[in-house]
Amino acid sequence: MTLKGMVDRTVARALAPVPRVQRWWARRAADAEAAGPTPWAPFGRRFSECRAAVVTTGGFHLPDQPGFDCDRGDPTFREIPGDVPLADLRISHTHYDTRDARADPNILLPLDRLRELVAEGALGSVAPTHYSLMGYIPQVEALVGETAPAIVRRMGREEVDLALLTPA
Repeated sequence: MTLKGMVDRTVARALAPVPRVQRWWARRAADAEAAGPTPWAPFGRRFSECRAAVVTTGGFHLPDQPGFDCDRGDPTFREIPGDVPLADLRISHTHYDTRDARADPNILLPLDRLRELVAEGALGSVAPTHYSLMGYIPQVEALVGETAPAIVRRMGREEVDLALLTPA
């Protein structure tokens, strides 16, 4: 890990419980919301007939995939197979405290929980592919113009009916 990565991780751990920082982030979110209404589409299917995928900003990747660029931010994504053992995954994100996600990846990538819902008959199926991004993406134009449309196209090809969005 780079020195900057260690500093980022330390700052994330130190500032997480500070209410002032939380209020600042909430104001930023309110400013983003003021940009316009969020599109809404009613969901009319039964979960037991649906295929679900997860999109997370937890910074997960497979050992043979490149880690995320934590210094400059990274608008790219990593495809995570739906049948991957979660213990095989790595996290290369340094802008949040990853200890809990490393201890239980289901916190941000709940594939085991989705598999349980399928086994119980509550969910139709787990998508063959899930998507991990890094939450630190200052290149918003690339995220909106390239990354998000690419993920949507892939989910469409795999006939995904619903996506769980899990922010880190």
